[in-house]
Amino acid sequence: FFFQAEDGIRDAQESRGLGDVYKRQPQTSPPRTLEVMSPKNVHSSEFKRQMLAELSKSMKMYEMREVPYAQAIQALGKLDLMRSPLHKIKTILKTASLINSCLNKFLERTDKKVELDGDHLFSIINYVLVRSGVSSIMAHLKFIEAFTTTNIMDSVSGYYCTNFEAASNYLGSLVTSPKKDV
Repeated sequence: FFFQAEDGIRDAQESRGLGDVYKRQPQTSPPRTLEVMSPKNVHSSEFKRQMLAELSKSMKMYEMREVPYAQAIQALGKLDLMRSPLHKIKTILKTASLINSCLNKFLERTDKKVELDGDHLFSIINYVLVRSGVSSIMAHLKFIEAFTTTNIMDSVSGYYCTNFEAASNYLGSLVTSPKKDV
């Protein structure tokens, strides 16, 4: 829902709108089914390799399902792969959107009325940043800031970039320097 409001960040040559973004995503093939177990192929090395691959894939899916904000963590983890500032902004916006959808799903399951504010978002962004393993988040944010227009930075995009920058600064302040002898 953020991309529809952010008309200024679409690159006319690269993207023709939100629908085109989904069309360009790689298509995933349906999962391969393993051969029928028979005494002849159960002991083959190819069968064992397939079983191990399927098992590790399903274990990884299970582990990520148990992690809060797993989709947002995975989305932000792709920030290192983006080259242009606009694609980096879209990745940050997608991460923020996934955080919101995870929160909404959680709140639907509870009966409590919860008001979420910037402090809650700040804590969640810190968590997602730490778990995503993005290298040099500040470099990405400075790159975005240097090569985008003020119109974009004064919009929702700038709001989330500022939140991610503040969270990164906070996490950086937690790293303690070695004590110096006086």
